Amino acid sequence: MSDQRNQHQEATPVDEDDNDVMITEVTSAPSFPTTPIPRQTTIINRKPMPPTNALNVMTKMGLNTTNPKILQALKVMQGTKSKRGPKEKASFQRYIYCLPDKSSKLPRFSSSDETERAVVKQHQDQGFGYPQNDYNSGLPSRTKLNLNLTQRGFDSFLRNTYPKLDKKNYDIYKIDKQRRLLRIPTYTPRAIKDTKYQGSLIIIPYVSKK
Repeated sequence: MSDQRNQHQEATPVDEDDNDVMITEVTSAPSFPTTPIPRQTTIINRKPMPPTNALNVMTKMGLNTTNPKILQALKVMQGTKSKRGPKEKASFQRYIYCLPDKSSKLPRFSSSDETERAVVKQHQDQGFGYPQNDYNSGLPSRTKLNLNLTQRGFDSFLRNTYPKLDKKNYDIYKIDKQRRLLRIPTYTPRAIKDTKYQGSLIIIPYVSKK
């Protein structure tokens, strides 16, 4: 009984995620017949506040955070400097290959097999294959594509590159890892670059049926 009288009860801490943690200590005095009221002591343990972004505070307060002078002042206060990413180039390069028609064999471009090389040579002799200006001594090079070309401008570029496309329609494809041809939905250099596709672009002409 005396052990129980001498016991001291310690409070359990509240959720540690709160900024203010209230700890209550209760010291139990001996029970009946002596009846001093238990003394309750409240201790406020104030944890340090985590660093707060000044811009977030202003936003929560409903202050104007779009004022350029305010934003510049915040950058100076926080010791940060605006960083600019690399400027996008006006053009990019991809391999382009034009098949004579839909039934033509698609060669394996990286193969050193003579049969595959013969297919490429045949297409080149027919006015297809790689662009003539980007094919020297049997070795192709990437074709430069300007990002500012519209769909009509890109169409003119391809028809000038391949005169055999005259009076024909065409589709542009990319090649997946299983060598399947997947048609690109929009024929502009910007749309092609935005697909993140790095492989060869395959052009296949066809004649519309009236």
